[in-house]
Amino acid sequence: MEITKNYKTKEISFSMKLNKNSSGKIEIPIYAKMPSNVKFEQMSAGISEKDFDEDMKILVPESLGNDWAESCFKQLQKRLKMHFNQYGRIQPADLECFIGEYLLVMGNIGDAINQPMSLSVKQMLFKKFLTDISEELNIPVQIPL
Repeated sequence: MEITKNYKTKEISFSMKLNKNSSGKIEIPIYAKMPSNVKFEQMSAGISEKDFDEDMKILVPESLGNDWAESCFKQLQKRLKMHFNQYGRIQPADLECFIGEYLLVMGNIGDAINQPMSLSVKQMLFKKFLTDISEELNIPVQIPL
């Protein structure tokens, strides 16, 4: 089932079309390049709608400022710090999900301001952020990149 969530920054309003699976979880796209022998094109992570809504309260910037990409990245850093402060660690699956959510925000803001992101750009950014943050926090990468 497809659902739509609406968000606002000081400058724009935008929406996200999301898939909600049969168990009621929101499916977050994981933009890893899949090996050619895999029968599906894209991975996803399931997260409760409540958890997704809580994450979006953090990940959607209040203002896009002069650099909307930087504003979004600061929110990702804030979300990671909050998780680490609460649990004392970040599991690989949590990191993958947060980066997936971050790219959902980036992609939908990009669409709203006529600066869309292609799938290949999302895959490149996912890989860059996952490898850089994993290395910095000493978290193993568990998915194909």
